[in-house]
Amino acid sequence: MINVTRRYPQLINNHASELWQTFLEAQKQGDDGKGFLAAYLADKYLLGQGQDGWQRVQQAYKKSERTKYFADLRKFLRETGYIE
Repeated sequence: MINVTRRYPQLINNHASELWQTFLEAQKQGDDGKGFLAAYLADKYLLGQGQDGWQRVQQAYKKSERTKYFADLRKFLRETGYIE
């Protein structure tokens, strides 16, 4: 099996945009939206825009456990191959 996901940057970009909008909607409904942010950031790494993704996620997520969440998220992305 060969992963060809990166061959479709426009689809990845569209997905990232949808995830960001879903995160914003989730927040309005009282959900912390962490899962949507994780998927959004994974997409940003697939696009080679990891740094931009991190900046946006860090600006958006202000909950008290953010330091632990960011550390766990970084570890997850590394373990799953999004961060080299």
